[in-house]
Amino acid sequence: MKRRLLIYYFLFLIGFIVVNIPLIKAMLLPKTASISIIILTGILFCYYVYKQQSSKILITVFGCAILLNLFFVVGWLDTPWPTPSFQHREICLGFLSEGTLYGGQPYCAQGPIVYIFAKLIQILPGSDDMNFQTVSLLMLFLSFILLYIFKKKITDDNSLFFLGIFFVLYFIRIAEDDFTSVVAVFFLLLEIYFLYLSNTKHKEIYAGIFLGLCIFSKTHFFLASGMVALFYLIKERTKKLIISFIKITAPSLIFFVILKIIFPNFVTYYYTINGNFIVTQVLFKTLFSILTLRYVYNGLFFLFYIGFFISILRIINKKTVDLFSIMCSVVFLIMITLMLNTSGIKIVTETYRHFFVIMPFYVINLYLFKKEFPKFTKKLKIITCVILFIFIFVIYQILGGITFNDLADGSVFQEQKLIKKFQREISYPLFEIPSIEQGEKVLVFDDQISLFSSDGTNLFIYLNESDFENIKLNDPYAAVRPDFSFAPTLVKMGIATILDPNPNIDLNFTEINKKLHDLSYPIIVEIVPYRYEKEILYQNKDFIENTYTCSVIIGVLPVGYSRSNSNIITLHFVNQENCDDMASKIYRYYTQNFEYLCERGAYNEIIIKRVFEENWFPQLNKKCTTWNRTTDFIVSAHYKASYLAFFIILFLCWIVIKYFLIKDKNYSKSD
Repeated sequence: MKRRLLIYYFLFLIGFIVVNIPLIKAMLLPKTASISIIILTGILFCYYVYKQQSSKILITVFGCAILLNLFFVVGWLDTPWPTPSFQHREICLGFLSEGTLYGGQPYCAQGPIVYIFAKLIQILPGSDDMNFQTVSLLMLFLSFILLYIFKKKITDDNSLFFLGIFFVLYFIRIAEDDFTSVVAVFFLLLEIYFLYLSNTKHKEIYAGIFLGLCIFSKTHFFLASGMVALFYLIKERTKKLIISFIKITAPSLIFFVILKIIFPNFVTYYYTINGNFIVTQVLFKTLFSILTLRYVYNGLFFLFYIGFFISILRIINKKTVDLFSIMCSVVFLIMITLMLNTSGIKIVTETYRHFFVIMPFYVINLYLFKKEFPKFTKKLKIITCVILFIFIFVIYQILGGITFNDLADGSVFQEQKLIKKFQREISYPLFEIPSIEQGEKVLVFDDQISLFSSDGTNLFIYLNESDFENIKLNDPYAAVRPDFSFAPTLVKMGIATILDPNPNIDLNFTEINKKLHDLSYPIIVEIVPYRYEKEILYQNKDFIENTYTCSVIIGVLPVGYSRSNSNIITLHFVNQENCDDMASKIYRYYTQNFEYLCERGAYNEIIIKRVFEENWFPQLNKKCTTWNRTTDFIVSAHYKASYLAFFIILFLCWIVIKYFLIKDKNYSKSD
């Protein structure tokens, strides 16, 4: 029997190494070290399975490994894997070395603990990128283990499926670009471990240390970390409550005093980023929008809807609350309230990384829901099914515009490829811009035309890349511009005085104006009115109106935080015949392909109808009948996040089918 197990584990290790080859190639570590880590991880899982006597765990681990590496193969995860970092890493760590951090510069609004921790990583031998990636992976793996231990203790559930999916599809994505959240959630889980799992003598002091490290790493973890400690104190209700309170809070106070001495302005910097988020005038409107599922463009943020409703169902069923239901309902709403600004919830839903703190509680909450669901009343089970149906409908709205061809060519796994595909479809007439004479150019701005290139393949029918005159912004400081979510507030407070290292645009307007008047640009493509583009068009307003006597409009799918961005392209022509011919092509394309474009998402109808109005075409007597909003979701530039929501929907469907639609003999009617 033991020999058979050894063979079984050996085959698992071999297969585990093979399926992780894409991950090994993507990591910046030396290949020997990467392979060693994979082998060690596999051995740890084998040992755990041996102790638990459950082979299903290995199957789940193997499946999750295949899923993760598949994303590397198809290009959903980048190769090499991007180095986890934070904004202006080198600049801020340079300020830390100089002793000028938080000293008046319009940068560096992260917590001081993160910068100190990052500086320690820099000291390690090897390249900075490799060290940051290694430490990030280590912290993610330890977070996974802590979360599993905690889940096992609370729910007595050995399954790894949902936790594995969560790790693959969420942790890895966040770890690519949000090192601060990775650090903060690791400290948060250690705080939870010492308060709720550890039996050490000084566990409250240790928990207090990690509480302090967490809240001074990332602002958005302050509420969650404090709630963990508060819930523990309420739960204990011992005679030594005051002593426990002091033990837990004292380390944070000590950290605060030390950091205040070292960085006198850190409090202002640390909390200024939320300083202009005023909520009173939009609070009730926003809560209504959340509860009516009006904002679901971001797939990861969509998960919190599920967590919120599951928490409410659990609270109703148990007639009491626990830490996890509170975190996924009340604390979630409070965080939204604190983060809102006058522009509404849309910006909040896009910055989903700030809600990363909720995810550990979210995972445990789902497992508790799975455990408690068989004991739900019939009424609550029906409500659950109704809510699940609503979520499935929302998922359909998000993914309904995806076709089999998107799966076949792999674009469904590559966000930028899919977005460009959608954009090229709505703007296809642009590829039919007529040919120009030798020596002439088509004028475009800031490389906007590259949107329609395809991996070096020319998609234009009559033009080549050399036929375009591309006016680019020449700004050597573009990579070090401050974060304007908080920098203007620093200026108002008199702390920072400079927002833009290079406010002057180095652009030779004289030469462009001369070429315009020489008719070197028979066609102008006006896409997004940047400041210098506006300046050029304004300086030549009379000339353009008198010379470029014909203009036509083509639709474009904007990508950004709002679909209120410009959704049209304007083509200015000198030649009337070319302009009329282009107008005919535009009318014919949108008329013939209206139904197909509608199937991609209802927002395309808005774009097409605006094109018809701007071009003075006959009224289009057609209407989109689709329910899906895929193009809305694409506009918000967070398409790939929908996969996680999709897997959670499957998870909830499985629960409903297993415990509700199929009778379970393990529970009597009295349950």
